[in-house]
Amino acid sequence: MECKKVKFADEKSIQFYIKKLRDTSVRIKKPVAGYLCSHCLCWHLTSRTQKDDIQMEKYRATIKNQKELIEQLQSSIRKWTNKYNEIKNKN
Repeated sequence: MECKKVKFADEKSIQFYIKKLRDTSVRIKKPVAGYLCSHCLCWHLTSRTQKDDIQMEKYRATIKNQKELIEQLQSSIRKWTNKYNEIKNKN
């Protein structure tokens, strides 16, 4: 898998570029950190903060809980549908 993001050789280069962008960029959302990519083994910039990551984890947990609830409800519906059909077929 080839990364399409800008590649940096090391964390020092990332920090230099982040400082440069902080001082010169007019963008609203600016890079705040770098990370080592497990796909290409180069460094990339990210504008996501730790707060963003925490918020995303809460969102994922909520979705997981909702999916589990939906599965439980679907199971109950199947159970009651089967019981209904059994009773209907007896009569």
